[in-house]
Amino acid sequence: MRRFLIAAAAIAVAGPATAQEVFTPEMDRDIAAAIPPAEEVEAMGETMDRVLGAFLDIPIGPIVDAVEAADPDARRSRRHPRDRTLRDMASRDDPYFEERMRDSIHGVAAGMGAMMEQIAVIAPVMRRSLGEMERNVSEAMRDHERRREDRRDRAEDRRDRR
Repeated sequence: MRRFLIAAAAIAVAGPATAQEVFTPEMDRDIAAAIPPAEEVEAMGETMDRVLGAFLDIPIGPIVDAVEAADPDARRSRRHPRDRTLRDMASRDDPYFEERMRDSIHGVAAGMGAMMEQIAVIAPVMRRSLGEMERNVSEAMRDHERRREDRRDRAEDRRDRR
């Protein structure tokens, strides 16, 4: 019963939204234009690689000083050399840390580029599928309203006959 009530509420809310056309053919072009080309997405990997390099070059001394100034009890007995960088700290236990991070960035960028190509192909198909679903839901809602009116009319007829 609870599931029925939730489904009925969802259909009632969706009814007015489905009464209007959500997608138009112009949206296919807009969607396709908004999707960046695979080459552009893959080029973002180069930018992220450079950002990673800049991030790893941050010296830890000022960070440690700020933490210790905020919480003197946080001081560790083992002091880190103030001239070390985040790269030094990250690769301390993993000499291949930076290589793995860079490979990961480039792998993600290549995967995102391929995904953008696929999205550009399926976007119009998805739009049409959503349009068809919208029409089906609208028809189901109209049919439901007709049946509800029929039931109401039959109930009134029975009351009138008594």
